Amino acid sequence: MKNHPKQLRKNQNYFNVPDQEVIEMKIGEGEPRVCDYCNAVLIDEQGIAVRMAYLTDFGLMCGDCIGTIESRRSYSEGKSVLNEYWYQDGKYKDVD
Repeated sequence: MKNHPKQLRKNQNYFNVPDQEVIEMKIGEGEPRVCDYCNAVLIDEQGIAVRMAYLTDFGLMCGDCIGTIESRRSYSEGKSVLNEYWYQDGKYKDVD
């Protein structure tokens, strides 16, 4: 059993998704973060939001793609995400 964050594990159990079906992506330091749906750049190489970004149970999303999906956190343009758990070298911590 993989060591997924608590929220992902909860969704995995709810939808009965096996571990081998979960895709883990780790992005290296200094690389921009993009919307997981349309690939628009949301976080620049310095860890600063370049446009409104939303952290959801389904990934990082832009305002155009989020629709009615509930966000766990949002980041306005100019906000730093350097200390956010999901930005830290792929090391996940539970948020509650």
